[in-house]
Amino acid sequence: MDFEQRLNENARLVTKQLGQHLMPGQHFGPPRTLADAMQHAVMSGGKRLRPFLMIEAARMFGRAPGRTIDAACALELIHCYSLVHDDLPAMDDDDLRRGKPTVHKAYDEATAILAGDALQSLAFEILAHPGCHANPTVRAQLVLELATASGWAGMAGGQMMDLEEEGKGGKTRLAVISRIHTMKTGKLIEFACVAGGHMAEVKPEEIDMLRSFGQLLGLMYQAADDILDTTASSDDMGKTAGKDEASGKATVVARMGLDKAKSYVATLEEEALKSLSPFGERAEYLIAATRFVAAQGR
Repeated sequence: MDFEQRLNENARLVTKQLGQHLMPGQHFGPPRTLADAMQHAVMSGGKRLRPFLMIEAARMFGRAPGRTIDAACALELIHCYSLVHDDLPAMDDDDLRRGKPTVHKAYDEATAILAGDALQSLAFEILAHPGCHANPTVRAQLVLELATASGWAGMAGGQMMDLEEEGKGGKTRLAVISRIHTMKTGKLIEFACVAGGHMAEVKPEEIDMLRSFGQLLGLMYQAADDILDTTASSDDMGKTAGKDEASGKATVVARMGLDKAKSYVATLEEEALKSLSPFGERAEYLIAATRFVAAQGR
């Protein structure tokens, strides 16, 4: 099975399970509008790349996708919640996400805020449930690492730094841009890789190798996204293109220029692939995912 087929297969599995998690209870459940807004945020497509990374990292060590699926769904819910909040007028102020109206446009701002809040809570509810993993120590580790990756030392903190640097464009130092990318985008991708190892209960040194790979892939992913914002159309991206430059975002393109940014992505790709070499042929689909992400930045 080639990479695209595997990516789509995993996406179907994750999307089906997400639908189950987002089905309100028969006797008691969320208000209908909130449930609809949550489903709009999550069930509108997407590559499900983060769940893919988790599933394939775990499968590399012999854990079947069906035994990783709930943790993968929890990660996707955190990602989707972040997109709902990022798109709000007070943040990135976007009207389009995955080719459809953003949640605050399809509903309203208050509903979008509550939908994001509820998706975040549901993610941790799923991770903490015994059905996620039989070992309570593993479940606790997953909760701890996802909370860290998505909180003030991770995604939320990176978003704050991104907002603080807005308007500076190419004046932001590369070290600051790298830190923003590491926190805002990279931490969830790093978690995806590490969580796959935790789910398979691998050795600490193998967790360390997965973490190194995830950190490099996260940096490369955001750098490639910066390039896409410059080179792709809104139809291609499924969101409004060209907004980074228009708002003076701190990006690698603004700092380095397009050609050097592409070289930067190529360097990160080489380093990420090298970090997977200890896993040999078992890392086939993580290698393919690395090349897929890098191709977005060429």
